[in-house]
Amino acid sequence: IMSPFISMTKGIESKPNSKIDYSINTIGINFPLKQYGNISIRTNNEKCKENHVSLGNQIFDYNYNSVHIDIDQLDNILYPKRGYKITNDYESNNSYNISKIKLDYFHTFKFNHTIRLYSLIHQTSINAPNYKNFIYGGYNWLPGYNEFSLSSSNLSSIGFEYQIHYKNSTTFKLLINKILQYAESNNSLPISYGVGINIKSILGPFNFTWARGLKDPAISTNVTKHNIFYFNFGVTY
Repeated sequence: IMSPFISMTKGIESKPNSKIDYSINTIGINFPLKQYGNISIRTNNEKCKENHVSLGNQIFDYNYNSVHIDIDQLDNILYPKRGYKITNDYESNNSYNISKIKLDYFHTFKFNHTIRLYSLIHQTSINAPNYKNFIYGGYNWLPGYNEFSLSSSNLSSIGFEYQIHYKNSTTFKLLINKILQYAESNNSLPISYGVGINIKSILGPFNFTWARGLKDPAISTNVTKHNIFYFNFGVTY
């Protein structure tokens, strides 16, 4: 049964060289897709103040429509071993449009071995506010890069993760990721990689991951790589 809703969101986000204060007022309708997931259609008003180190203060106040599609066929949202998940967020008004797609697929064999294939696609039109270009990646989608270090109008990537489950409470993992398109760099970006461990607890999963990737992909002549460590609690989608 479809269900209307109203939401009001306020928050503060700190990104490299900037701080963002925002509030979003939303009116929408959820359409459940039985056992597959749901579609949400929304109309939004967003007010945002970005304090940027080099650009100064920028104030945005605009209306836009958005559609959120969530297809969830994972066997377990906290500790998935089989199934797939697809999310698509589309946002637009008369000035810009944004599309964000995440694809996730899990397959387990011999009970203790799981393969995860994943892809991230982010496309933003030229007139969108700059802060909308940030890619929320981190260890789970863009290993080797800080969660807020990538800002791009167009980015696509694919990744492979191999998991070994030990005693039903600990998972060791190997991640390999390749950025296929990054609009701010003219060069092909190298493969990033990492290793990590997930531990089950009564409060949810704990994750620790070490990864290695390009330090600043926006600089086309940059070849410097760096080590980055992630510590997370819970699930990030």
